[in-house]
Amino acid sequence: MCNKNKSDELDPNLPILNPFSDTPNDFLFATGPYIFSKPGQARGKLTEKLLDLNRVDLIEQRLERIESIRKLLDIYENEKHSTLKKIIYKEIIQELDVDKEYSFVINSMVNIVGVAAT
Repeated sequence: MCNKNKSDELDPNLPILNPFSDTPNDFLFATGPYIFSKPGQARGKLTEKLLDLNRVDLIEQRLERIESIRKLLDIYENEKHSTLKKIIYKEIIQELDVDKEYSFVINSMVNIVGVAAT
């Protein structure tokens, strides 16, 4: 998560989420290119609002990433050759790694769409 919008006046009793030490899925959910706090999750709400997770530039960048993964998923689903399909599946798994840009949104999308390993 981008930290350009962090404030110096943070409440130590209500810290923003750290994607490396927290589990964002416990506090936030992604729907398309948008990220929202789960109901009743104050840390999620603080993180969403303070970091402005749904600003236009981030939404546009997430949409680009979603589209590239959608293309890869289409290639995977349409591939008939089992060896090539396995190679493409490995590429998809690599794209889901937490160190990849917008992995939170992409993992959410792939979980919804589902990809069956062959």
